[in-house]
Amino acid sequence: KDNILMSEDIFDKVMAILPLVPDGNFYLSCLFEPTIHPHFTELIKRIPMQDRKRVCFTTNLAKNGLSDELIEELGHSDLHHINISLDSLDPVLYESLRRGAKFDIFINNLRRLTQTFSKRHNAPPIRYITIVCKSNIDEVPEIIERCATEYLSTENEFRYFWIRDHLDSEWVKNNTIT
Repeated sequence: KDNILMSEDIFDKVMAILPLVPDGNFYLSCLFEPTIHPHFTELIKRIPMQDRKRVCFTTNLAKNGLSDELIEELGHSDLHHINISLDSLDPVLYESLRRGAKFDIFINNLRRLTQTFSKRHNAPPIRYITIVCKSNIDEVPEIIERCATEYLSTENEFRYFWIRDHLDSEWVKNNTIT
């Protein structure tokens, strides 16, 4: 597993190009969950302060045991923004859409993160990304409202899911919206 993680040497080389990137356009992670990296907190700390506004990342907050240390570090990290994947606020639907994820873990992490961020005037803005399909399309207004009123949303983005080879074709047929 460790051989697929970014080494500190590679991370430092990537950090060298950061001054060339516009604010908010350096994705520390988008396709993979960054919080599972065993040294994610340390990697955030290694980003030069003068370049942190260039950096953002996406998380699903589904990791069991997301540390208070990481949440605190993110709260004063000065990153441009953090994207949070949120496909449903209904526990049963959430777990059906996020294979292997547990709603109680996600919502606990989300509440802890937003509580910490609400105490900091310079915490990174939180943006939400929802993949819309037939099973959650009716929930979109509630997602917008609750994210704005309870979870510090500065932006909600709604996307269509990418059809990939590993997706069950029957599921795709039943969930694709037009």
